[in-house]
Amino acid sequence: MSFPWDDPQMKGTHPASGLTLTSAAGVVVLLLGDPHHGYELGQTLMSGLVIVFGVWAFWTHGGPQVTAAGAYSLATTVFVGYAGIHWVQNGPDPLPAVFFYATAAGYFTLVAMYFLFWAGTSPAYRPLMRGDSKTSTWAVNAGLAALLLSVGLSFTGETLAIGYRAGASAGIVLLTIGLAISPRGERFSWGKRLLVAGALGLYVMTIFTGYGRLYVVALALGCGIIVCSRFKGRRGKLAGLVGVPVVAAGLTIIREAAAVERYGEVARGQDTSTSITSPLETFVRLISAQGQYPTGDGSTFWATLVVFIPRAVWPEKPVGLGAVLVRMFEPEQVRSGGSIAALSLGEWFYNFGWMGLPLMVLVVGLVVRWLDRRLSRTLTHPMSSRRSVFAFAAWVTAVAGLGDVVWVGSFTYMSRVGFTLIVLGVMFVVMAAATPKRSKVGDGEDDAATTVAASSGVVAVRGRATAGTTGPVDG
Repeated sequence: MSFPWDDPQMKGTHPASGLTLTSAAGVVVLLLGDPHHGYELGQTLMSGLVIVFGVWAFWTHGGPQVTAAGAYSLATTVFVGYAGIHWVQNGPDPLPAVFFYATAAGYFTLVAMYFLFWAGTSPAYRPLMRGDSKTSTWAVNAGLAALLLSVGLSFTGETLAIGYRAGASAGIVLLTIGLAISPRGERFSWGKRLLVAGALGLYVMTIFTGYGRLYVVALALGCGIIVCSRFKGRRGKLAGLVGVPVVAAGLTIIREAAAVERYGEVARGQDTSTSITSPLETFVRLISAQGQYPTGDGSTFWATLVVFIPRAVWPEKPVGLGAVLVRMFEPEQVRSGGSIAALSLGEWFYNFGWMGLPLMVLVVGLVVRWLDRRLSRTLTHPMSSRRSVFAFAAWVTAVAGLGDVVWVGSFTYMSRVGFTLIVLGVMFVVMAAATPKRSKVGDGEDDAATTVAASSGVVAVRGRATAGTTGPVDG
């Protein structure tokens, strides 16, 4: 299975040689693990390998375009690489070997997925998102309406939280797509960039409560995926690498303030990075407890598939991995509805033992590659219809949420991304039903004219073909 194109910057990269070199580096670090003097040095180097490789994969794959493979790799950098270094500094002394081998599992599975399924298949880069001005205006208006409605609902309390968060996310993605559409090849102006930033800021100020930081980061990444399609260089990726830690730090400050408001001064100054670093520790606990608990045999994946069935309809509906781990390790939190993250590695290990890790490489590797394929195909067609806009929004949402998969597994990913996709689907159906057929954006002759014109380097605007601009791309 291959894409109909390859990123020119990936030419000459042979997956076999890359896999050999990176695996050899990992093996060398494995040999540095010393049971007599602790594993701190080996853990530090292994975590460093995860960070270096993850950032390299994010930077390289897709050229200027952020891809599913890049998003997954960057998330692994944070939840395995950064977390690994954290436990060197804050873990038991001496550091148990199981931390070292858990981090090594994160490194080798990422390397295997990248070179077996992702390398050399970077999606094509399109410097301009072609489309017509009518579709652009419609997407901006629809996005703003969804965002403002969701912000209004946020003042009703937490009862409708899952709905208005998904609605706001869908609105911001649609708004960004509408602003990014380039009917005449114009630049993605600073004014448009500030509008996107303002929409994200509005979300943080009104809907973000201090909890769910990864949800906000995923939303910002989704906007980044869209905006990067308008840049020729890698400045968008560079902004992401620099901006993610800054945004995360700002959200952490808000999180601490929310914790103080909820629990009092006792929460002030507490480590709020535990949601980032604890999943690796939980994976370590799973490995250490192997044999003490029965394997899941795929039960958490079944829980993911039925997540949208109300528990009132099915009281015995299976629970996701996070709830399962609470029952295993912290049963006193069951009544409070607590949840524990253990990485995607932990989910596959819980269900299938050590055999789950090669299964993870196969399944996750193919799914991420498929997501890249779908995302790249939407970028090859002009955004000249509502269907194309909603399709692009759906694939962007699915790709941007991959951090949830790395962090805690499939259940949280489906519950968060799935609800946003449902909102997008409902919006598409309602707007299609409420719009007379003759006035549908991008239907009929205009859509055909746009498609033909775009393929020949000409942009169709309201049924008239005008010469497309071939000037410099955004800077």
